[in-house]
Amino acid sequence: TEIYNYSFVDPATVKKMGEKTDLYIELDNPLSKEMPYARRHLLTNLMENIVKNIEFQKELKLFEVGKTYLKDRPGVRAKENSDELLPRQDTWLSLVCVEKKNAYWEARRTVEKIFHRISRGLSVKVGGGAVVPWMHPEKAGEVMSGGQAVGHIYEAHPSVLENFGINSAVAVVDLNLTKLAEIPKEEKHYKSIPLYPAVERDLAFVIDEQTSHENIKDGLLGADPLLVSVELFDVFSGKNVGAGKKSMAYHLVYQNKERTLTSEEVDKVEKIIIKNLKDNFKAEIRK
Repeated sequence: TEIYNYSFVDPATVKKMGEKTDLYIELDNPLSKEMPYARRHLLTNLMENIVKNIEFQKELKLFEVGKTYLKDRPGVRAKENSDELLPRQDTWLSLVCVEKKNAYWEARRTVEKIFHRISRGLSVKVGGGAVVPWMHPEKAGEVMSGGQAVGHIYEAHPSVLENFGINSAVAVVDLNLTKLAEIPKEEKHYKSIPLYPAVERDLAFVIDEQTSHENIKDGLLGADPLLVSVELFDVFSGKNVGAGKKSMAYHLVYQNKERTLTSEEVDKVEKIIIKNLKDNFKAEIRK
């Protein structure tokens, strides 16, 4: 659901996000005395949207596109040939996924669909810790495209969720559309429609929680040319999985361009994949 918020925030909400108001541009003549500051990011108001709607919905998916205003970073010139610079005013897309479980991976899948639709390359650089107070230090990644950082994907910090009275996990995607628009589109390559049917199977396994989806995906696709597609559809952790572990489930598609695959051929490739997972990632296959 798309949200349209005002570009202003109040000091109490800024404090809930773990920020100080002296970083914000204070308006001389605000529309409301209760909201005197220009927003630095979109999440502040989206958190308020979550609070107002979460009691009526088990899950929420909200997004907003809008400008942010950073007084500590230079923007365009106030006038032509002027030395005065306006505050930086980039356009951002922020989306939130609110779920009891798997919020992060739902947000991740959404990002992949966005980048596929706009024909831009995507990679997520996992780790590095939080760069803002409302970002979870252990559940965050930097979104990269064309070798440039264009945003972040992360879960909201537990202390911030507590400040807002939110009991569910909140996954967040922040994309700088101003930067993203400057990155050239990837060249599209079209393929002929396959003449022979694909074989689809699911594979689930338990693995160390620090292992990234990117490494698993690369390991799976590199196992055999007959494996043509890998899609993550479920991730969970908890008592049933074990401390320091997580369960990951993938949808695998096998296909031969020249003939129909037999079950025996797929079984053979699957055995290679399972061996690679066990040898390289210490994975435990779930039955």
